[in-house]
Amino acid sequence: MNKPLNIENLYLHPQLMVNNRKYQRKLHPPHIRFSCEGVILFVNDACCATTCYVLNPTTQEEVIVQRTSQLCHRLLCALYYCPVDHQFKILSAGVINGSLVEYQVYTFKTQTWREIRGTSVNLLPRYKKGCPAVVNGALHWITHYNLQRNKNDPPPSCEINGIIIFKMDKEQTYAKPHPGSVCNVAHLDNEHKFLMTLLVMENNLCFCHLLASQPALPLDIWILDDYKKWAWNKTYNINLFPYGPGRNPNYLRWIMKPLYIQALCATLGLPSMASFQLCCTTS
Repeated sequence: MNKPLNIENLYLHPQLMVNNRKYQRKLHPPHIRFSCEGVILFVNDACCATTCYVLNPTTQEEVIVQRTSQLCHRLLCALYYCPVDHQFKILSAGVINGSLVEYQVYTFKTQTWREIRGTSVNLLPRYKKGCPAVVNGALHWITHYNLQRNKNDPPPSCEINGIIIFKMDKEQTYAKPHPGSVCNVAHLDNEHKFLMTLLVMENNLCFCHLLASQPALPLDIWILDDYKKWAWNKTYNINLFPYGPGRNPNYLRWIMKPLYIQALCATLGLPSMASFQLCCTTS
């Protein structure tokens, strides 16, 4: 895989549709949602984007992806480059009848969405943490929702489904446990999951967990040493209490943004983490 894109400033040509406010039908400009292999996906709304602008900043080539009212309620999960047919695709997920998750893939060549059948999990990924962590030919997210198939199913538990994995070549979705203590929280949108982030450190999957209930505000950084055996090692434990204003909820969420963790690791002399850094100029 290519070296992660690291851009400080980006100029978008004024003639691009991403800059056309009449086309946007919004008072605010689109914002960056994903990046992959140097290609950027902009959306006009974080959750229910009706229009996606996919742009190559080097060539200024732009592709518009419109989402119908039937599709716009689905979460945009990723922009990724398929290693099988060597083209970019978009992955989205939606809840059907309030209890079943359906994944769909958009193929740019055919300009169509299609359902991924036979998925083994009934889960939604966290979609507000930026790009998924990409290692070993797969996309990785912290689990957001765990929708039970029937009333007799056990409550959600990170012991078996803390991390969602999507294999790009086979289009398979499954789940694995995250390292550390088991959350075992019965309600769906648990606040504690906002204190977890997946990144990539030296080509290994990295799980960052802020233990907000402990006095020192420790940030545990786990490294996946053996992907096949799913063997994790808690490599770093950072005391964050000296770096910020206590336990303010907004501050705690801000801490877990990938760019903050990346900057923190650089300050402490730790290995760099893959992340997407961009200051976008749209006029």
